[in-house]
Amino acid sequence: MNNTTTATTNLTLPARPFNRYQIAAIIISPVTITNLILVILVLSKPKLRTVTNMIICSSCISAILFAGMLMIAAVVTTVSSIHVRLFFLQCIYNHAVELSLGGIFSFHITAISLERFISVIYPFRYRRFATVSNTALTLIVVWTLPVILIYLPSFIASWIVNNKCFPWPKHIINIFFYILFPTIIFLPPLVIAITYIIMIYKFSSITSKSWLLRTSGRFSATTKISVVANSAATNSPLVLTLSDHHDHSQSKLRQRARRNPKPLLQMLILVGIYSATLFPFYFLFLLLIETNDEMRYRVPLYVSYLVTIFYLFVHPILSIVFTSAIKREFLCTWKKLKISICPCNSQFRQIGEAITSTP
Repeated sequence: MNNTTTATTNLTLPARPFNRYQIAAIIISPVTITNLILVILVLSKPKLRTVTNMIICSSCISAILFAGMLMIAAVVTTVSSIHVRLFFLQCIYNHAVELSLGGIFSFHITAISLERFISVIYPFRYRRFATVSNTALTLIVVWTLPVILIYLPSFIASWIVNNKCFPWPKHIINIFFYILFPTIIFLPPLVIAITYIIMIYKFSSITSKSWLLRTSGRFSATTKISVVANSAATNSPLVLTLSDHHDHSQSKLRQRARRNPKPLLQMLILVGIYSATLFPFYFLFLLLIETNDEMRYRVPLYVSYLVTIFYLFVHPILSIVFTSAIKREFLCTWKKLKISICPCNSQFRQIGEAITSTP
C-alpha cells in the first residue's frame, strides 16, 4: 500500500529542483509593495484620476492579485498535506488560473499601449471617446476576456470529459500550450511594435512636412523682404496675418514633433524589458513540452519564471517614470515624506538659505 501511494505521489508530483512558489513569493513581495504604492497614490490624488491612470491603476491591481495568489500557493505547498496540495494545484490554482491572471495583466499592458498611441496620434478623437464610461467598459473587457478565453473552456471541458477539474482533455492541452499561452505572451509586444511603427511613420511625416514648410514656405529671401517692406508701407494686416499663421503652423509642427519621442522611447523600453523577461520563459517552456527533458530544462525554466515575475515589479516603476503627472505627484509626496520623517533637513535648509541670503 505504501509503495502504491509513493508511486502515485511520484507520478502526480514529480521531483522538482526547488519549490518555485516559495521563491516566487519571496521575489513577489516587493511587487506587491510597488504596485500598492502606485494604486494608493493614484486613488488619493483627485487630479490623478484620469483615463490613462485608471488603466494603469487597474493593471497594478491585477499584478497585486497575481502576487497574492502566488503567496497563497507558496503557503499551501509548504504546510499542507499531499492531498490538499494536489487539489489546490490541480483545481484552484492550476495552469489555467495562472495563465488567466497573466492574461489579465497582459491585456492591461496592451490597453495602456493602445490608449497612449491614440492619445498621441489622434488627440481630438481621443478626447471625444476617452470618457469614464468607455474606460470602465474597456476595463471590464480586459478583466473578463482572459477568464472567458482561458479558464472557462479548460474548466468546462475537464468536467464534461472527466467529471472533475483534472486532468485536461488532450485537445484542451494543445489549445492551451500552443495557442492561448503564446497569444498571452506575444500580444503586448506585438501591439506595442505595431503602434511604435505607426508612430515612427507619423513622426517622420510630421518632420518631413515641417522641413517642406521651412524650405518651400520661405518664399525666397527677397520675396520675404518685399512682403515685409510692402506690409510696413501699406500697413496691410492680411499679409501680416498670413505670415503669422505660417510661422504658427511651423511652431505647432515643431512642438508636436518634439512631444512625440517621449511615448516612442517609452514603448521601446517596454518592448525591450518585456521581451527580455517573458520570451525566455516561453521558449524554455516550449522546449520542455516538446522534448520532455526534465533534467535539462526544468531548472532554467524555473529561473526564467522568476525573471518573468520580476516584470511585475518593474511595471509600476515604468508607469511612474513615463507618466508625467504621476511622476510629479510621486516626487512631491516623496519630498513631503522625507521632511516629515526627518524635519532636521528642512531646518538645515532654512538655516543655509538664511546664511547665504545675509550680506
